[in-house]
Amino acid sequence: MDAAERKHLGRRTLLRATAVIPAAGTVAVASGTTPGYAGTPKPDGHHYDSASPRFSLAILPDTQYLFDADSSDPEPLRATFRYLVSQREDANIAFMAHLGDVTEHGSREEISLAATVFGTIHGKVPYSVLAGNHDIDSGTDDQRGDSAYLDAFGPRRFSSMPTFGGASADGYNSYHVLRAGGREWLVLALDWRVSASGLEWARKVLDAHPTLPAILTTHDLAWADDDGAAQLSDNGRRLWDGLIRGNDQIFLALSGHYWPPGRTILTNDAVKLPDPFEGDHAWMGILSWEGRNGDAGKTTGWSPDEPTCSLDVTPERFLQFVVYPQVQDADPTSWSHALPVGRWTHVAVVNDGHHTVVYVDGSKIARNPTQPSTGIATLGKPFVIGATQFQEKFGQGFYGWIGDTRIVGRALRPKDFMTSPA
Repeated sequence: MDAAERKHLGRRTLLRATAVIPAAGTVAVASGTTPGYAGTPKPDGHHYDSASPRFSLAILPDTQYLFDADSSDPEPLRATFRYLVSQREDANIAFMAHLGDVTEHGSREEISLAATVFGTIHGKVPYSVLAGNHDIDSGTDDQRGDSAYLDAFGPRRFSSMPTFGGASADGYNSYHVLRAGGREWLVLALDWRVSASGLEWARKVLDAHPTLPAILTTHDLAWADDDGAAQLSDNGRRLWDGLIRGNDQIFLALSGHYWPPGRTILTNDAVKLPDPFEGDHAWMGILSWEGRNGDAGKTTGWSPDEPTCSLDVTPERFLQFVVYPQVQDADPTSWSHALPVGRWTHVAVVNDGHHTVVYVDGSKIARNPTQPSTGIATLGKPFVIGATQFQEKFGQGFYGWIGDTRIVGRALRPKDFMTSPA
């Protein structure tokens, strides 16, 4: 996405599409003999021009780090939703598709908070949501039965939405029919792991809408190497062989789960698997947690040979700041998005005597813990900036430069620490 597009559409990749294929009618479908949930698609509105040949789809990947136990910070997602609503007319946004991993642990508290935040966009821009491996028991498929996710993001949530077409009997797979570019389009939202009956349900939906170009969304489809060349995952291969290959009306497939972003083109008639979000893992993704120690009497960590305060960059270019407070038995850790390459980044770590907050280029990152953080526990060992350390030997470092480093004895406001040194 170039700068001009970002000016209008913000921090998410929006798929731009134009079509001149004749429109067709729609019906609701369920799998097997068990009735599914169904809705009646209706013409869309709310300052959106469904007849315009130029329109946008908003694609929202893994939001899990915004809904993570006591580190939850939903405000960035609220702001994203408010922005989409405000830009719906100018960008002609037809629909938003979430690609799974709404939350980090799938707890009822996290799911409930996420469902409330989705209320910001509900009734203003139609959307779909599907379960990722962090939202449910990752060892199950769409036949898992009841869950906190299904209670909040099951068919009942979408039944009044004008685009909603129906859901599989289990409730974990759904489809929408949206009108854009003067015709109708089909969007399939499939579970993290689709069962055989789920695949059969999807085939019946496609068979019932044979003239509609279809977009398939799911959580786990393709992964990419560092050059951005994508290939199907094991689950993606199953979807390709069992559903996509034999249905050439599926012209686009989108997924989250993996980083870095990538794309590929596979051939039935035309299937394209592009990266699901702008830039280089710009906002969300899957995080590999790394253990940290608790020394000076702490019990939360795994070894006293790690530093009690460190600022480093992970192999995925996530900025990580971890500190062991002097009083609390805790290891509050802040995580950023993936840092950009090829330019300087300003990082500020601010502790007001109660909590630690990390800023990147003057903006508070999304994943600052709410745990109290008072002082720094230490055994007189050095702190670490720019690398991991164990037994005072450096491990993972980042390939780059560290410029001006300042330490002050009081909490500064962003306007203070963003100024140049005297």
